[in-house]
Amino acid sequence: MMITRTDSGRSTSSSVPEGAEIVYLKDNVTIHPTQYASERISGRLKLIKQGSSLFMVYKLGSLPFL
Repeated sequence: MMITRTDSGRSTSSSVPEGAEIVYLKDNVTIHPTQYASERISGRLKLIKQGSSLFMVYKLGSLPFL
């Protein structure tokens, strides 16, 4: 897990809206849409807190079949 913090203690990222913070970030998270290993999709998972809301963001990594 990697979280970047400033001196103020707030998480920062260019993809995070103003007033939001990354509360969790993990690379190499795999989605298993079927039982077959060849169809697994790797990417990055982020949990972003903004106000009283928590958002889950999944960004695809490189796809082996493209």
